[in-house]
Amino acid sequence: MRNVVTLQKQQKFLCKDVLVGNALLDMYTKCGTLEMVQQVLEELPIRDDVSWNFLIDGYGHEGKDNEVYIVLKRCHMKLYLLILYSLFLS
Repeated sequence: MRNVVTLQKQQKFLCKDVLVGNALLDMYTKCGTLEMVQQVLEELPIRDDVSWNFLIDGYGHEGKDNEVYIVLKRCHMKLYLLILYSLFLS
């Protein structure tokens, strides 16, 4: 998986399109590699609600409630309650 990160850095995909970055976040979340989700999220020049939600979802599935709270505080999302609601549904 680290080859994907190396490739995207070389090609600067993240700088061009938030959708490509979100696709990487989705892949790493599904694989359970939260450290890679965190790394890609930090390198995204533009983060939308979907971007943050991958990290929140990954921590939620791992049962890391404290980390979920920290990320929610950090990202300052306007849709804070919507994300909390989606977490409790999953």
